[in-house]
Amino acid sequence: MNADVISTHAFIKVRDAALEIGMSSDFVITNLIYGKKVQAVKMGSRWVINLDSWKAYVASLRSAA
Repeated sequence: MNADVISTHAFIKVRDAALEIGMSSDFVITNLIYGKKVQAVKMGSRWVINLDSWKAYVASLRSAA
Protein backbone atom coordinates (compact mmCIF):
# COMPACT_ATOMS: atom_id res chain seq x y z
CA MET A 1 0.00 0.00 0.00
CA ASN A 2 1.37 3.39 -0.94
CA ALA A 3 -0.05 6.08 1.35
CA ASP A 4 0.65 9.80 1.24
CA VAL A 5 0.36 12.05 4.26
CA ILE A 6 -1.38 15.36 3.72
CA SER A 7 -1.56 17.58 6.79
CA THR A 8 -2.13 15.24 9.74
CA HIS A 9 -4.31 12.81 7.78
CA ALA A 10 -3.04 9.90 5.71
CA PHE A 11 -4.58 9.22 2.31
CA ILE A 12 -4.26 6.61 -0.41
CA LYS A 13 -4.59 7.45 -4.08
CA VAL A 14 -7.58 5.96 -5.91
CA ARG A 15 -5.26 4.25 -8.39
CA ASP A 16 -3.34 2.51 -5.58
CA ALA A 17 -6.56 1.52 -3.81
CA ALA A 18 -7.96 0.06 -7.03
CA LEU A 19 -4.82 -1.99 -7.60
CA GLU A 20 -4.96 -3.35 -4.07
CA ILE A 21 -8.44 -4.81 -4.54
CA GLY A 22 -8.10 -5.71 -8.23
CA MET A 23 -10.73 -3.26 -9.46
CA SER A 24 -10.67 -0.21 -11.71
CA SER A 25 -10.31 3.36 -10.50
CA ASP A 26 -13.78 4.04 -11.91
CA PHE A 27 -15.21 1.26 -9.73
CA VAL A 28 -13.57 2.75 -6.64
CA ILE A 29 -14.88 6.24 -7.38
CA THR A 30 -18.38 5.21 -8.47
CA ASN A 31 -19.13 2.45 -5.99
CA LEU A 32 -16.97 3.12 -2.97
CA ILE A 33 -16.57 6.91 -2.85
CA TYR A 34 -19.93 7.97 -4.28
CA GLY A 35 -21.54 5.02 -2.47
CA LYS A 36 -20.05 6.37 0.79
CA LYS A 37 -18.37 3.07 1.66
CA VAL A 38 -15.07 4.90 2.20
CA GLN A 39 -14.28 8.47 3.21
CA ALA A 40 -12.58 10.50 0.51
CA VAL A 41 -11.83 14.08 -0.44
CA LYS A 42 -11.12 15.70 -3.75
CA MET A 43 -7.70 17.35 -3.97
CA GLY A 44 -7.73 19.44 -7.09
CA SER A 45 -9.21 17.19 -9.74
CA ARG A 46 -8.28 13.90 -8.04
CA TRP A 47 -9.89 11.86 -5.30
CA VAL A 48 -7.88 10.54 -2.37
CA ILE A 49 -9.22 8.10 0.20
CA ASN A 50 -8.76 8.42 3.95
CA LEU A 51 -6.31 5.66 4.85
CA ASP A 52 -8.10 4.54 8.03
CA SER A 53 -11.37 4.34 6.11
CA TRP A 54 -9.66 2.34 3.37
CA LYS A 55 -8.07 -0.11 5.83
CA ALA A 56 -11.47 -0.69 7.45
CA TYR A 57 -13.07 -1.34 4.05
CA VAL A 58 -10.35 -3.82 3.03
CA ALA A 59 -10.63 -5.57 6.40
CA SER A 60 -14.39 -5.93 5.85
CA LEU A 61 -13.72 -7.55 2.47
CA ARG A 62 -11.33 -10.05 4.02
CA SER A 63 -13.70 -10.93 6.84
CA ALA A 64 -16.53 -11.49 4.37
CA ALA A 65 -14.45 -13.91 2.29
